[in-house]
Amino acid sequence: MSRSRIIILALPFACLANGLAQREAVIDELLRPILTASAADPNVEAWNWEKNRNGGYLLRTTMDVTGDGQPEVFVASTLHSSRREHYWKIFDVADDGTMRPYEKGLNFSFAWPMIENNKVSLVYMAGANRDRMQAGEEKYLSVSRFVFTFPEISETTTYVSEEEAIKLQPTDPGQLPKLQAILLADYLTNPGAKWSDVTELKLDSSDTYYLEEDKERAEKNTAFTPQAALSQLGIGQPTPIHQAEVNQSEQAASPSIPQQSAATKAKEPPLTPNDETPSPTRRPFVAVVIVAVLGLLWVLLKKRK
Repeated sequence: MSRSRIIILALPFACLANGLAQREAVIDELLRPILTASAADPNVEAWNWEKNRNGGYLLRTTMDVTGDGQPEVFVASTLHSSRREHYWKIFDVADDGTMRPYEKGLNFSFAWPMIENNKVSLVYMAGANRDRMQAGEEKYLSVSRFVFTFPEISETTTYVSEEEAIKLQPTDPGQLPKLQAILLADYLTNPGAKWSDVTELKLDSSDTYYLEEDKERAEKNTAFTPQAALSQLGIGQPTPIHQAEVNQSEQAASPSIPQQSAATKAKEPPLTPNDETPSPTRRPFVAVVIVAVLGLLWVLLKKRK
């Protein structure tokens, strides 16, 4: 690899070296649905937001899972983490630093790249398969291998024995992926904030991740709500005043049927029986009555004579 190419490849990861929390558009896109859900649900998601100490953490790590010498970037939000694993969104990084998301994300707590038969894959040991273990199978430990071919990720699952599992695990600590974390509030609101190198994220009694140095400060940051986070992404919910303005503009834009004002209606006198116009169906009936009356008078006059 030439010296110029080494410099080019280093540029996208300058922020990893100095630890600055530089915003990335693709990470903002990752956060949009998470924050929108948190703002829309006043019950479960709001409780999850508060439980995670007002937004929780963004997690980040880099691993070369394609073998091209260019590390891919893995990003997770602890708002979508469980006790056992995180949901990671993976980004391919081009030579110019452009980050492109893979089609799907992966759930794992700890994984590492491995070269087998000149083929690179990301290895994740999910743990013991209970059915195979109860059946007395020697190979009951589940191992997932993920192969990355942008934008797709393929997966295969095999089962190994305890002895084989030990051989699969990396022995050199220097080869293990480095984990970094930053409070979501810091990432969105503080350009000078830095990612922290993390050896272990702690879990509290409610299975929420935290770093001791952030715990108290994050708990007190109640002003950082899902709505406040969305505003940092340029997404805001209309206030009642703004909504009224929207409704008025919509009414002005849509054609309406002219209606008489209340004052005009008040000036018009109500209809009375004398004002009613005889309908065409009543005129023949009146004529019949007149003829019948005249006929009766003629009969009476004839009798008198």
